[in-house]
Amino acid sequence: MSNSKLPESEISKGKVLLVDDDECVRRALQRAIRGLARSDKMELAVESMESVDLAIEKIQGGFSPDVILSDMMMPEKTGKDFLNWLEKEHPALVERFCFVSGGAKGSDLEELLEYMRAMNRMIDKPFETD
Repeated sequence: MSNSKLPESEISKGKVLLVDDDECVRRALQRAIRGLARSDKMELAVESMESVDLAIEKIQGGFSPDVILSDMMMPEKTGKDFLNWLEKEHPALVERFCFVSGGAKGSDLEELLEYMRAMNRMIDKPFETD
């Protein structure tokens, strides 16, 4: 049964922000999220951004995601930069933040990923979408 046929009261709605410079990863995550949403009778708005700067602009424009999935290593700003910005500007969103990463270079970034993994706020790449 598709969500469009469910009574409005039976559909959970949510917003997801994906931040990853790799378009293939963004598409794979979007498919996986939408598949989970359909199977769990949820309606999710998925916003996909290729950089931290675009994600910041989206949030500054009023978008308040329920979940934020961010890569760590990106060309201009890292996921850590994004998390630091959220801590300062939108601290309520920090608890909604999760890294999706294949690793990091630099001991401080590696330590942050290990901390997030210990808090169950880390998805390792590569990942299975089935």
